[in-house]
Amino acid sequence: MADLIKAAGILFIAPGNQALFLLRGDGGDYPMQWAWPGGKIEDDETPEEAAVRETREETGSCPNGERMLLDRWTFQNDAGEMVEFSTFLQRVPHPFIASISDEHVGWKWARLDEPPLPLHPGAARALGILKMNDLELARAMRDGGVISPQRIGNMTLFAMRVTGVGVAYRASIKEYVWRDPQIYMNEDFCERCQGLPVILDHPNMNLMDTEEYVNRVVGAVFLPYLDVEKQEVWAIVRIHDLEAAQAINRGEFSTSPAVYFRPGMSAGDVQPIGDGNAILIENDPFILDHLAITTTSPGVWDKGQGLEGIKVSEIAREPMLELSPVYADAAVTARLDGALMNARLSLLATRARGRFACR
Repeated sequence: MADLIKAAGILFIAPGNQALFLLRGDGGDYPMQWAWPGGKIEDDETPEEAAVRETREETGSCPNGERMLLDRWTFQNDAGEMVEFSTFLQRVPHPFIASISDEHVGWKWARLDEPPLPLHPGAARALGILKMNDLELARAMRDGGVISPQRIGNMTLFAMRVTGVGVAYRASIKEYVWRDPQIYMNEDFCERCQGLPVILDHPNMNLMDTEEYVNRVVGAVFLPYLDVEKQEVWAIVRIHDLEAAQAINRGEFSTSPAVYFRPGMSAGDVQPIGDGNAILIENDPFILDHLAITTTSPGVWDKGQGLEGIKVSEIAREPMLELSPVYADAAVTARLDGALMNARLSLLATRARGRFACR
């Protein structure tokens, strides 16, 4: 397989929804098609650094300002090469003059809804993303056709994990927990997630009151969905707090859900698994209280594998160098398998008798 060519460019948008387009010359791929400045990424560059350098080379300058990754996609160009192209979006206060290089034969500022033709396929794709409304964009993110995050209007959309299922480990209380896929991996549970508040870190009491709601909420779940392959519940969330969105986009954060069981009752059955360890077999939660963005530690449902609860495409998520000992202990894993089998049988029997084991 041929090497993947990586490239990047910048879509500049000025007031009046005008964008800068360059007309490609005959010396490269897609001749005589309109696109924006961009080119190949060199070995020591980030995609954004390459986009800025290419813009300076192709237009004579590159305005300062905030840039957000709008699109990253892989395609086969008209020369038969595989290309991964990153498009950054940057808003500028006014159109600027382009002093084009010999790679291009023309330039113009044109409205996004009246672009010059023919368009480079990557330019057409990016303009299509900008035309999407919030639901269309969320669905495209859910289906993997558009990267997370996406800025639209006064909000930023992120793909975030609501919860995983199976076994996890709560280090704060030194206890394993098991969430039944039959409870969580279904459309009913997705509907329960609709509008779930998204907050920064869990409150001290775990559940929110009025003060905690006012102080912590930065957004809400918009479009919940099931990731069957990962056996996790995910959602597209709306983050209305711009500073929070920018921090999430730059930072190393994950997610953690808060569930509440019936008052005065147990959350489930606790079973010993040896060596002083125990596992809580959770039952169906009574209330979903919130989804926390964890800013100080990994979430329980990261399962010791790194920070994987928020998809941020322009940041490489390196796995944690060391696994937590509870995940590396094969003996504990073997005991868990046996305990889970017994726990499932017990849980099924409890449900058959119509009794609740929750708090």
